[in-house]
Amino acid sequence: MPILGINIPKMGMKSNTPSMQTSLADALFSGTQQRVLGLIFGQPERSFYATELIGLTGAGSGAVQRELARLAQSGLVTVHPLGNQRHYRANPDSPIYVELCGIALKTVGLAEPLREALAPLANEKDHRRLRLRLGGQAAGYGGKRHRPDADSAGSG
Repeated sequence: MPILGINIPKMGMKSNTPSMQTSLADALFSGTQQRVLGLIFGQPERSFYATELIGLTGAGSGAVQRELARLAQSGLVTVHPLGNQRHYRANPDSPIYVELCGIALKTVGLAEPLREALAPLANEKDHRRLRLRLGGQAAGYGGKRHRPDADSAGSG
């Protein structure tokens, strides 16, 4: 006869199943930081005003304003008053501007969401074909190794 009502705790480490893995973005930045950095450094040629960023990120007003203040104080973003609004833009004069744009693109930009969405559908052969089709961005090279003829490689 089974003994009912006894809970046996599972001791030890959790297994790292694909659904429980931490993304690069989660390892590096908080959720609000990801969304703010993703917008500002994902579109570095564009300026955003604070209310716009609050709406686009879906984060709280205080959290976004704290991130913007931190980014402005560090010199990573520039702030320009325009009327009664303050516009925030990625600072191209920052020593890590290029790197942050790349990190934003590879983590919270297009590459990471694509990788996560396609991971369950692809085996290793399909991953190689996808990297060839998407160019260097999917392989993490920032597009520098993209070959125009790579689209036809491996297909057929």
